[in-house]
Amino acid sequence: MLSGILMSLGPFTVSMLMGTFTLRAVAWGILFPCSINLLLAPHRGQAGTISALSGATQMGLSALLIGPLVAYWIHEPADLGVACIIGALIIITVALLLVCYARSPRQLASQA
Repeated sequence: MLSGILMSLGPFTVSMLMGTFTLRAVAWGILFPCSINLLLAPHRGQAGTISALSGATQMGLSALLIGPLVAYWIHEPADLGVACIIGALIIITVALLLVCYARSPRQLASQA
């Protein structure tokens, strides 16, 4: 999210662009191993299949979402920053919903 804010509000220079994309790369470098670990945890025997399906799903959804964004909305660096902020907010919202769902009494009752 910090990368999107800097991209939206900061000046468009090469150093700013490199800094914001470095922040995004670090964030994805932290997020990706954690998400793959959580994805593969219940399916240790089928790790290859699950990894391939998750990669294909990620690439397909990215193509479906990024294509129209670039074609119809992102024309300036600030637009890309706003798209990054919206994407970060969506990821945070989904993560919070999953945590709340995992801690719900219904889920705990079914485990007993």
